[in-house]
Amino acid sequence: MRKDGPVRFYGSLFCVEQEYGKMPLAWPQGLDVYLEPPEFVAYPDTIYDFNLVFETSAGLATGTYRLLFYRSFEGGFRGSSSIKVIVE
Repeated sequence: MRKDGPVRFYGSLFCVEQEYGKMPLAWPQGLDVYLEPPEFVAYPDTIYDFNLVFETSAGLATGTYRLLFYRSFEGGFRGSSSIKVIVE
């Protein structure tokens, strides 16, 4: 993040074929994952929290699902993380 002023943080999630995969897949029926809040203004030298919310329904098939969490700061840092969701 830049040190010269506030920037907007954005986050998004994608279902992918493998760990750190880049090929988006259809979102599994019965699984809903989102960020709260999905974006916010971030100020230098400040710590922020956000929630990754996972909601499932009885129709979600058992198995392992791979998610890619993409995040960016307006005009600056971009990165991604892999998330593994195991449904038993």
